[in-house]
Amino acid sequence: MIPRIIIAILSALFLACTEVDEQNADCTSLTDSKAKDLCVHDQIVLMPPAQITELITLAKGMNDSMIRGAAIAEWIKLHNNDINQNQGQELCKLLDGRDRSYCLRRLSSPHLKR
Repeated sequence: MIPRIIIAILSALFLACTEVDEQNADCTSLTDSKAKDLCVHDQIVLMPPAQITELITLAKGMNDSMIRGAAIAEWIKLHNNDINQNQGQELCKLLDGRDRSYCLRRLSSPHLKR
């Protein structure tokens, strides 16, 4: 007999996965470029470190460099201790100028949790 708590946890996980898939579908169905990038921004910020490959793919598809930079900066701030240096550098390469420098600096200083 499966305890109720396990059933509740599995149900919550299933709903969370369904919600992420629905968010992705909503983002791809948007036609306005800025609205689509804002949707992808929100999706990126919620992604776990285990999905960094998908995150990089999503970020590459964004048109607005400022929205992409905000998404990546926030994600690095939340997860810089949870990824390896190479993955983080690949993510930071998607940014330009000061944003790239700031991203690399934050990545190389995981103890800075500002």
